Order: sequence, then C-alpha cells, then structure tokens
Amino acid sequence: MVDPDAPGNKFPQTWRHWLVTNITGEDIVKGNVKGTVLTEFHRPTPPNGEHRYMVFLFPLTSNTQQITGYSGERNHFNINQFVSENQLCSPEASYMFKTS
Repeated sequence: MVDPDAPGNKFPQTWRHWLVTNITGEDIVKGNVKGTVLTEFHRPTPPNGEHRYMVFLFPLTSNTQQITGYSGERNHFNINQFVSENQLCSPEASYMFKTS
C-alpha cells in the first residue's frame, strides 16, 4: 500500500505503508494475506489535506519466483523500480481510497 501524496499535495513523494510478497493465489481466494512481509503495515495518517492510498496486487512471473527482501526506506518508494527489479507483471488488481 502506497501514499503517492506524502508529505503533501504540493511536493508529493510516495510513502510505502505496507509491502507483502509471495502471497499464493490459494491464500488470496481464502482472504488470507499471508506471505513475506517486507514492510509492516502502517495505517493511513495523512499529516495534511487529502491523500490517496493505493493497493496493488502484482502476479509473480513464475511459480518459483520469490521476493525476499527490500532495503529501501518507506519514503521515496519507487514502485515502478520495485516492479522492474523484481521482474513483476502488470498489476492483476488495484484499489484506491482517499482520506484526510
């Protein structure tokens, strides 16, 4: 889950709120988000104004692919770079909500 509006709408940067990898399709069908937690969940707490929050579901390119680490900071998260470096496919699903 990312907030592309942090720290504010005037000078946006992408803040990573939650990153889980290696979730199986079986777990998704059951509603269990079990996998490798690379970034613990941080609930939305926009410091100013309205912020968009986005959740993406990227399928792995093979059944043997595993993403086991990410060392970047929460702020300035580049989701396109993460997708490219891990050779992920286009998003299978996404969800966006706003809060202030």
